[in-house]
Amino acid sequence: MIRLLARSALVLSLALAACGDDDDPTGPGAVTLLTSGTPVSISGAFNSQKLYRIPVAAGATRLTVTTTGGSGDVDMLLRRGSPPTETSVDDCESLNFGNDDSCIEDSPTAGDWFILLYGSEAYSGATLTATVTRP
Repeated sequence: MIRLLARSALVLSLALAACGDDDDPTGPGAVTLLTSGTPVSISGAFNSQKLYRIPVAAGATRLTVTTTGGSGDVDMLLRRGSPPTETSVDDCESLNFGNDDSCIEDSPTAGDWFILLYGSEAYSGATLTATVTRP
């Protein structure tokens, strides 16, 4: 039930962002490009949203996205082709308590994959890693 409420809060927050809030995660310049296998330090406030992008080349066998460590609670949405929105059907949602979240996509479709991190609570000292596996 609590995770459903967290998802509802995320949907509401994304809806407000779509109405022109300055914290719109899909605004110009708001997407951070990730390099496969390179960890990134992450932190954010309660209800914060941060958007990342990882390119996946044709022939990739797996896309693994993880958040680990630190304190608080960050949740993750993963979507191919465009950033997650309040009405999107996401390829993966990881809404675990704490910062240990993961999404694994076998045989991912080539193109840009977007990762939206959402602060279900304030979080700090965590790490985001996206790894594209190639044969």
